Amino acid sequence: MSARPRIKAYMCRDLVTLTPEIEIRDESSRRQSHFRRFPVMSEGRLVGQISRSDLLKALAGNWQ
Repeated sequence: MSARPRIKAYMCRDLVTLTPEIEIRDESSRRQSHFRRFPVMSEGRLVGQISRSDLLKALAGNWQ
């Protein structure tokens, strides 16, 4: 019987995190990443996550 895979075999250790205070426009222009989701951290704690598509939708909605 083979060992079942563990989370650590697939997780990313080089995290790209965001803070809630970053403006969408600033973040989308800086970030060149292959990641689809980004943890949002505040004072060392995880407070949420945002997806790349969420960032693009927000940017498109504020493009006026």
